[in-house]
Amino acid sequence: MNTITSEAAETVKIENALDALLAAAIRADRDPALVAERGLTSAGTMIGELLDRMENWTRAQQAAHDLFTRPVAEVCRQAVSTLGMRLHEIGGIPLMIDVAYRVADRDERTRDRRMGIMNHRWDGIGDWAA
Repeated sequence: MNTITSEAAETVKIENALDALLAAAIRADRDPALVAERGLTSAGTMIGELLDRMENWTRAQQAAHDLFTRPVAEVCRQAVSTLGMRLHEIGGIPLMIDVAYRVADRDERTRDRRMGIMNHRWDGIGDWAA
C-alpha cells in the first residue's frame, strides 16, 4: 500500500472516530448520569471556582478536575485533540479544515457544537487558532 493510499485510509478512520467521539461528548454533556455529582451550586460559586482554577491550578490539576467532573466528555475531548494532532501530521491545516467540516456536517442538529469542540481542542495545533 503506498503512502497516499495509507494516509487516505487513516484519514477515513480518523473521521469515523471523530464522529463517534463528538457524538459521545455531546451526549455526555446532556446526560446527568455521565456527569459527576456537583450538588447544588450558584452561578457565582461556579464563577469563583473557575477564577480560582485559572489563577492557581497547574495544567495537570485542571485536566484532572475536568476528568473528575466530566469523565466521559473529557476523555472524548482529549481523544479529539489527539486525532487533530495526527491529522496535522498527515496533511497540515488544510486537511484538518476539510475533516472538521466533513465530520461536523455528519449531524446537522449538532453541527455547530461539533465544530466548536474541534475548534477548541485543536487550538494550538500547527497554526490552528480558536
